Amino acid sequence: MLMDCLNWRVQNEIDSVLAGQPVYAFGVGLSTFDKASVNYYVQSHIQMNEYRDRVVLPAASKKFGRQINTCLKVMDMTGLKLSALSQIKIL
Repeated sequence: MLMDCLNWRVQNEIDSVLAGQPVYAFGVGLSTFDKASVNYYVQSHIQMNEYRDRVVLPAASKKFGRQINTCLKVMDMTGLKLSALSQIKIL
C-alpha cells in the first residue's frame, strides 16, 4: 500500500503541486466558536488574511523567485460542536 501511494505521488507530481504555496492548518473543531462573539472571529480572520497578504506571500515569492499569491487553508473539524456551526458560517 505504501509503495502504491508513493508511486501515485510520483506519477501525479504531487510534491510539486504546492511548491512555494503556504499552507495554513486550523484546528476549528477544538476552538471555542460557540463561546466567542462573531466580531471576535471576524477580526481574527481579517488579521490572519492581512498577515498572509503582507508578510507570508511576499516572503514566499521572494524565496521561490516567482509571484505567489495563493495559499491553502486546511480546517480540521474534529470535535466540532453543533452549537458552533452558526459562527463558522461567517468565515
